[in-house]
Amino acid sequence: MKGPGTQRTRRRRATLSMKVARLGGLCLMLAAGTTLAALPAAAHRSPANCTANNLTLDIARDKTLVRNGDTINYTVIVANPMMSGGFTGCDVSGVTITFTAPAPDGTASGAKTVLATNASYPAGAASAVAGTVPYKVEANPGVSSLEARVDTNVYTLHDIAADTLHQGAFKSLSTLVTQPETVLSTSVSPTGGQAPLVVTFTYTEKNTSPTTQTVISGVTLTDAACSPIKLVGGDTNGNGKLDVGETWTYTCSTALTTAGTVTSQVKATGTDQDDQLAAPDETASVSVTVTPPPAPKVTPKPTASVLGTSFSKKPILPVTGTNFPLGPLGLAGVGLLVTGAAVLRRSRVRP
Repeated sequence: MKGPGTQRTRRRRATLSMKVARLGGLCLMLAAGTTLAALPAAAHRSPANCTANNLTLDIARDKTLVRNGDTINYTVIVANPMMSGGFTGCDVSGVTITFTAPAPDGTASGAKTVLATNASYPAGAASAVAGTVPYKVEANPGVSSLEARVDTNVYTLHDIAADTLHQGAFKSLSTLVTQPETVLSTSVSPTGGQAPLVVTFTYTEKNTSPTTQTVISGVTLTDAACSPIKLVGGDTNGNGKLDVGETWTYTCSTALTTAGTVTSQVKATGTDQDDQLAAPDETASVSVTVTPPPAPKVTPKPTASVLGTSFSKKPILPVTGTNFPLGPLGLAGVGLLVTGAAVLRRSRVRP
């Protein structure tokens, strides 16, 4: 006979063998992907009490108004936050986040940047930065806003036993664009002449901005060749601002007294009312040729003449001794003196 201890040992071995067999069967079922009937139907819901899809995306930028050449820094934020009102978000997994930059035409169809791949965000996950993307503004003429976008792929939402492939989330954000542009031109009348020459410079400044909201204020013209420059027309609505499509006209007159080429170098400045920054400076130039006045005519001085003989003015010399200048009158005088002396001697000789 076998004792009670032997029987207990056999029962224990049999129980252990059954447990090992069950564990082996469980492993085989898991390896084959079989769902155990013993698991509750909500086993894939996570957390077990979740009731909402609360994955959120946000996109932010560091500038609200830009020009071509500026850089916008976009920041993408993702969260699966706690909810109020008795609702609880479900876990999400397999999330890929992609940022799409603006295209030159203003649409969200530019370069793409992947910020996260196969990421998981459990319920209650606080806001976190998924990534920051710099973008250099290169808007086509006339584009007044730029749109950027952030998307997720089709991700897994752990809301029911079989989970759900959610169609994804997206957010977009637009930024205003200003494109200040003016055209400056100048002319002069007359274009040349003898000094002193009075000329009038005429200047025109036109707002050709392709963005219709771009207004230029504080328009100022300066020219080293002429001042002061005066506005004479073009502000059609009288608001003191150079509106898109307006052309303002200025004039300046001056007298040019020095011969040579005089070049007008005019410069226009102003402020873009969109961003309160300086509009791009514009310059223009025009030249005037100034010739010297004609030399004055020299009239010869008249000379004295006696009996057809011309005399030039000579210094008067003192008469000393027998050396003195004799002209025609002097010779005549000498002759008269000789004749007179001879007559006097004959009169003395007579009795």
